Amino acid sequence: MREFFVYALYRAGVFLIGLLPLPVVFRLGEVLGAFAWVFLPHYRSLARRNVAIAFETEKSARERRLIVRRHFRRLGANFLCGIKLALIPRANLSRHIEVVGSEHIENPLRETRGVVLVLSHLSNWELVSQILPDFIGFARNSTIYQPLRNRRIDAHVRRLRGR
Repeated sequence: MREFFVYALYRAGVFLIGLLPLPVVFRLGEVLGAFAWVFLPHYRSLARRNVAIAFETEKSARERRLIVRRHFRRLGANFLCGIKLALIPRANLSRHIEVVGSEHIENPLRETRGVVLVLSHLSNWELVSQILPDFIGFARNSTIYQPLRNRRIDAHVRRLRGR
């Protein structure tokens, strides 16, 4: 019952996000990311620790705090925009994106050499799953992912990705 309730909330959220223009979704995501920064102190602390490891000698403590705050805002924006972009027909995506460097994927594949793409877990990988067929539709490809815990949400996300 709980799984279905969460799924219903998710679908309602997806529906509402689908009604909004992409720039509004981005800003809303930034606001939700800022709330996450405030209300998830464990993850905020983890992010601060990781940023300190990466930039301890290069950035001041103030700069590192700003990086963490900006990270949470961008994470929220990427999350909601990933949902919104999955709802936009592929033919209309070109109005919202610019692809740079696709020859680094296309040329080796046309030469029958393999290519492995590694995406940042914190990027908009949902967008990549939609536009990649435009560049490598001529080659066999596959994706590895971890199923979501909620089987209903997982099934919906897989349907969107499978378009």
